[in-house]
Amino acid sequence: SVIENGLYISAGLTTDLINRAGGQNVYADQSADHVFVSYESLVDRNPDIIIIADMEGEGRSSYEEKKKALKEHPAVKNDNIHKIALEDISPGVRNIDFIIKLNKLLYEK
Repeated sequence: SVIENGLYISAGLTTDLINRAGGQNVYADQSADHVFVSYESLVDRNPDIIIIADMEGEGRSSYEEKKKALKEHPAVKNDNIHKIALEDISPGVRNIDFIIKLNKLLYEK
C-alpha cells in the first residue's frame, strides 16, 4: 500500500537480477529482502531509475497509486519510474525477461 512517510524496498534476489542486467541496486546493502525505508533515504541514494512491482490486490495499492505517491514526493526528481510484475522478481523462469527488460531500460536511450 502507499505509505506517506516511506516505502518498501527489495534486496536479495532483486539485487542479483539487477546486477545481471548491468545495474546496481542502491539498496543492495540491506540485509533483509523487504525493508521499509524513508523517502529521504531514497533521495540520499539517488537512483537513476525506480522500478515498482505491481502487486495490486486486496489492501494493496495499484502501481499507478504508488507511482503518483512517489512523483508527489520531492525525493523523485524525474519520471523514470517503471512497472514490473511481481513474478519478474520472484524465483522462476520470468527472471530472464526481467533482466532483459531492465538492461534495455538502463542502456537503450
